[in-house]
Amino acid sequence: MGVNGSTPSSRPGSARSASAAARSAIAAATSIAVLVLALALLVAAPAGAESPSAVAEELFDDGVFVGVGRDEIDELSLIAAVEDARFDGLRLVVVAPDDPQPTAAAYARRIQEQTEADAAIVFPPEGEPQTYVIEDLSTTRIRATEAAREFSEPARAVEAFATELGTTSEAGTPPIVNQLMRALVLMALVIGVVVAIEQGVTRLRKSDTASATG
Repeated sequence: MGVNGSTPSSRPGSARSASAAARSAIAAATSIAVLVLALALLVAAPAGAESPSAVAEELFDDGVFVGVGRDEIDELSLIAAVEDARFDGLRLVVVAPDDPQPTAAAYARRIQEQTEADAAIVFPPEGEPQTYVIEDLSTTRIRATEAAREFSEPARAVEAFATELGTTSEAGTPPIVNQLMRALVLMALVIGVVVAIEQGVTRLRKSDTASATG
């Protein structure tokens, strides 16, 4: 018997039990922390994937972004509508995100600012489409947005929106002006070449005349 009637092995056994319990508690806490971190990453992933800066990169080619969960959206029809608007001179981008944050209206503004497009239209999962345009188109934005909201089909809404904004971007140069400018530049180049050739021929003739006289 030990002191006070306890056995010599009772305290080491209690210490081992306490140590094992501590290790179990640490392991459990670690597992919970890992699980919480994994859940946080899963929750944050969609928001990061749909951040305006990330979406702006996706808009570079065809001007359309559709969230992975928006199966009801006909992306090809949207692309065709955007191409028509761009052909008419309107730099338009269209986004149908899974979760526009903080609001669809604010999201539309950030998309327009990130892409520097003439206009941006956002189709949230719920609610009406929201738009944002450059300052020079602001006087027609309300009317164009109301026109878009008359259609439940996004592609039709985009067509109506672009039509109301105008076939050309008021902030940019109309396509006909660009074509005229290119034609004038080409004409100036042709005239320059012709003048250079004539000057060369004139010098050659003078040189031949001088040689013959000498």
